[in-house]
Amino acid sequence: MIKKHSENFKNPLILFFVYLCIHAILRVYLSDTYQLDDAEQIIRGQHFSLGYPTPQPPLYTWISWASFKIFGASLATLTLIKYSLIFITFIFIWKTGSLIFDQRKTNYLNFSAYLLMPSFAWHMHQGFTNTILLGLGISMTFYYLIKIMQDSELNNYIFLGISMAIGILGKYSFLIFLLLAFFSVIAISELRGKIQKKQLLVTLIVFVILISPHLTWLIDNFDLILVQIDKKLSISNSSIIMAKLLSLKDLFLALVGFITPLIFSILFFMNHIEKRDFSPHDIGYIFLQSFYKFFSLSLIVLIIFYSMPHFKVRWLHPIMMIFPFFIFVIIDKKYNFSDIASKRFIKSVIIFSLVILSIRIAQLTIGPEIGFYGRINRPIIESVKKINPSVFNNAAIKTDDHFLGTHLLSHFNQNQILIKDKIYRQHFDSSSCVILWDNDTNQKPPEIPHGSKVNSVSVTKGKITYELKFILQTNKC
Repeated sequence: MIKKHSENFKNPLILFFVYLCIHAILRVYLSDTYQLDDAEQIIRGQHFSLGYPTPQPPLYTWISWASFKIFGASLATLTLIKYSLIFITFIFIWKTGSLIFDQRKTNYLNFSAYLLMPSFAWHMHQGFTNTILLGLGISMTFYYLIKIMQDSELNNYIFLGISMAIGILGKYSFLIFLLLAFFSVIAISELRGKIQKKQLLVTLIVFVILISPHLTWLIDNFDLILVQIDKKLSISNSSIIMAKLLSLKDLFLALVGFITPLIFSILFFMNHIEKRDFSPHDIGYIFLQSFYKFFSLSLIVLIIFYSMPHFKVRWLHPIMMIFPFFIFVIIDKKYNFSDIASKRFIKSVIIFSLVILSIRIAQLTIGPEIGFYGRINRPIIESVKKINPSVFNNAAIKTDDHFLGTHLLSHFNQNQILIKDKIYRQHFDSSSCVILWDNDTNQKPPEIPHGSKVNSVSVTKGKITYELKFILQTNKC
């Protein structure tokens, strides 16, 4: 039986909401420079399309586009989108735990465990966009799969279809999770018998209806997307043993990177838990065991026939997103938690979160002074504000630097912007042209018209001086 917790167990979502608010406030007020993923959303979110020429599906950009219409294209808007989606994701993580775990403490520990994995403790604050929607799709789909096995109400099948659509429209790699989940269910008669075939048809209908607009675009542009995915992953069917071994090594390191320091924290309290009797027929336990068995089998097949030159930790979301459930459901069914074990684990979560928060603050403030100068430290808007505002009055603004252009696009709401000759806001009529470039990229400066005066402003960050140069032309761009 799938057991529910008693209502008097303390819900951690309020604390998590405060935790997200702290990170969101720090992001908006300590730096007004975009990370690369957010910068891409500013560009793509300027118009609505059934698909975009990137190896990512369009749902996050659709959300950005709609939000820009309401709140304007800004860092604050993108931060609101990101942390709202993260919070909803963790609502479903908490709700799923209430269905799976026997012991009340386990759900709290499982929920907290995500903050001991770098992808959630660090990377989601840095630059995730589509990956955040992928996580939401996985957490929702996992919840409604378990829910359906407990309750075959039609609403659960409808929401399962919606969850699957969110996942696949968030990131194409969601298909990996979906296939593993599908095989995990159909391969185990005890799980398969919980699914109502007629109602599952409703799930598929809802799923197809929701993804069909993008699917029509994807079919027409499949070659373009496939080329970009192939370029990104560089998958090959090389038979060279060394290539396969190197690929396996990189995958292993990525897997370790995904779950460290979670595993060390679990090992830290393992000597403070006691064995107990458990039922091996619990649905959540069976599903998770089956899921990771199929993952292991798939891994062996891939190693035999294919290789990849590199893996990124964030690429493992479809496989490792529910890994804490896998670990904690085993512990939950077989062991009793002592108060000492629980307190030790929560302390490790708090300490690690405070360390991450401290590093985040340092990155956004004194990073350049201590030798860490990254994209997020470029004082682009700070430099723009040093230019006399009258320069931009009734002027089109032009740059060949996409990253710089993103900031111009969000900062100047009443100007026509040209980025590599692509025009944004064509409805604005401009009588002059401002051409900008900086010294922070390897791009060549634009050709300077004869007789034009090059002006510049600069801001020093630590040992780095960021210089923004510009030309004002009285004619149109």
